Amino acid sequence: MSSLIQRAVCGSLVALSLLGFGCGDERASLVLRGVVIGRQDEATKLCTYDGTLTQPMASGGIVYSSYQSYYRVLLVQNQLAASANAQEYRPETNSAVIKDAEITVRTVTGALISKFKLPVTGLVDPGGVSTLVTVTLLDTVAMKQLVDSKVSDALVYVKLNAETKAGTALASGDQFFFPIRVGSYVAPVFDAGTVSAAGDGGAPPVIPVAVAPTSQPDCL
Repeated sequence: MSSLIQRAVCGSLVALSLLGFGCGDERASLVLRGVVIGRQDEATKLCTYDGTLTQPMASGGIVYSSYQSYYRVLLVQNQLAASANAQEYRPETNSAVIKDAEITVRTVTGALISKFKLPVTGLVDPGGVSTLVTVTLLDTVAMKQLVDSKVSDALVYVKLNAETKAGTALASGDQFFFPIRVGSYVAPVFDAGTVSAAGDGGAPPVIPVAVAPTSQPDCL
C-alpha cells in the first residue's frame, strides 16, 4: 500500500511541477533523498552543506537562459546492511562506490528535452549512512536544448549508478526528479547617479553595463 501511495504522490508532483520536490524510489538499495540547500558561512563566505536526513531540501530550482550549465548537491543514502565483522576479520563489502549519473530532462507533460550520462564520484557506507554528491543536472548541451525548447518548467530525472566493493551493481532507480523553472534575465535599471562624470582629462563617462550571469551562484 505504501508503494502505491508513493507512486500516486510522485505522479501528482509531476503534474504540479514546481509544487513538487525531489522524489525517489524507497525500494532501491541506493536512495536519492533530495537536493541539499547550501548555507553560506558568515566568516569564510564559503558555502557549506549539511549531510543529515533531517535538514530541509530544495523544492525546485531556477535557471536562467544565460547559464552555461547547472549543478546541485544531492543527498544519497545506502540502505544495504553492513557486512563487516571484526571478530571474523571480514571487511566491509557493501559500501557503494558511485560511478556515474544518468540525467533525463523532460517537460512537465513528459516530452523528452535532453538525455545524457556523466561521471560522478562518491562513497556511501552501508547501514543507512548518507553522503553528499555533486551532480551536473544540466550540462552545456542540455542547457541549450532546454532554452531552445521554449518551456518555462521542466523536470530533471536523476539515476545514480554504483558498485559495492564486492562488485555488485547498484542503482538509485528512475523515480527521482527535480523541478526546474527557466527564468529570463532582466537587466537592472541604473540610476543616473551611478554614471560617473568625465574626469579632468576629458575622458568619457563610465556607464555600468549589466551582464547576464553565465553561471549559478556558489551557494544555493
